[in-house]
Amino acid sequence: MLYAPTTSMPCQTDRQLAADALHRAFLIQLVAEAEVALHDSNDYDDHDSNNDSADDLLDSDDDNQPLSHVLLESLVSIYTPITTMKRDN
Repeated sequence: MLYAPTTSMPCQTDRQLAADALHRAFLIQLVAEAEVALHDSNDYDDHDSNNDSADDLLDSDDDNQPLSHVLLESLVSIYTPITTMKRDN
């Protein structure tokens, strides 16, 4: 009996699945932050207020990083080879 070959997607590792999820979350968050920045800049122009710009607020404190930056750092950590991490310690 002959069997037809199946065309199934190759299995992804947990690391690949995590990277894909982080990549999607990063892109969505980046768009959301851009929309907020655009909205804030329009409010700034409309009201001519003395509010700090979004860039000034982000640069002022490392603890208040935008979520997109945290997600990007997580992506970097996934792709950082374990041997490099061990050498740094």
